[in-house]
Amino acid sequence: MLKATEGLEENKAKTDLERFEETNKNLFEILGKLKKDQDGFWWYFYVPVFAALAENNVVRPFSYYISISQGEEVLQWLKKNDEQFQQLVKLISSKKKRHLQKTIRFIHPSTGIPNLVCDKQ
Repeated sequence: MLKATEGLEENKAKTDLERFEETNKNLFEILGKLKKDQDGFWWYFYVPVFAALAENNVVRPFSYYISISQGEEVLQWLKKNDEQFQQLVKLISSKKKRHLQKTIRFIHPSTGIPNLVCDKQ
């Protein structure tokens, strides 16, 4: 998706990181709208977090944080925007606690492989 938006007139002045953030925001918003009609572990465990990133306007710090290996531009942005980054950390921490309360860990009796089961409640 990121590569496809590169040639659009409105994106010519944007950096790769800005387009990456915008792509993430659009994707997370779509996932948030679709989540109520979906079933399965991914939809119960990951999608609520991604949707919350968009709902709480912290997609930008998330996008920069997961791009930290891209170099100095990212590091400078994170230093300059620590308040936004701390909002992301706070949101992720609260989501993690809620998810862990809803997640049951067990060992499959015949394989011995750990499994995770999400309670829909």
